[in-house]
Amino acid sequence: MLKNTCSGLEKDVKDWKERSKNFRHMNGVITCEQLKIDEKVLVLCNELDTLKDLMNKREEVLNTNLSRLESESLNLKLNLESQMSKSK
Repeated sequence: MLKNTCSGLEKDVKDWKERSKNFRHMNGVITCEQLKIDEKVLVLCNELDTLKDLMNKREEVLNTNLSRLESESLNLKLNLESQMSKSK
């Protein structure tokens, strides 16, 4: 009976060692995959920051152009009104 118990325990220890080895391997694979994911996230964050900067610059240009066009439109309107009043 003691021999059977020892034999059973030896088998259990062997099984646990094999499982432990498998878990360490899986942990290594998961860690490697996590590093790849983290790298991709970092690249995407950098690309997002670049796109935000580009968007902000384009918005500034758009606002500048809009202000210029509004000013030109006002000047044209005033010139037109002046010409119309002169022709009366």
